[in-house]
Amino acid sequence: MELNRTIAPEIRKPEQIRFQVPKPKLLSNDIPVYLIREGAQDVFRMELVFQAGRRHDNRFIVSQAVPPLLKEGSRMLDAESMAKALDKYGLNVQASANPDVSSIRLHGMSKYIQQALPLISEMVRNPAFSKKEVANYL
Repeated sequence: MELNRTIAPEIRKPEQIRFQVPKPKLLSNDIPVYLIREGAQDVFRMELVFQAGRRHDNRFIVSQAVPPLLKEGSRMLDAESMAKALDKYGLNVQASANPDVSSIRLHGMSKYIQQALPLISEMVRNPAFSKKEVANYL
């Protein structure tokens, strides 16, 4: 049977939609964490969400500039060293800001999560915001 793309497919209701319910945990410093274990893939996704979106920003562009600049180096690692460390373990970092929140997402293979945690911690807790990287961003 050959596919005829001039005829739209039949519209049907989905049979079943199943959403995984996150399991809430509370860290020792009272920060909530929500875990979702889905499937058997050897990968992880971590998302740090901060109430620091554009509506919280009283200075132009700060809330939009900070998330991507976090990847551009810290006190311990300059931008090149940070990029090499992320590449070494096949980690992917994405950052964004919207009107309500800013977020940092980290994806990688589960076997490297112990190497990923110090890197994401360094990024978030000790950002450098070097003049060179800020100028490149702007």
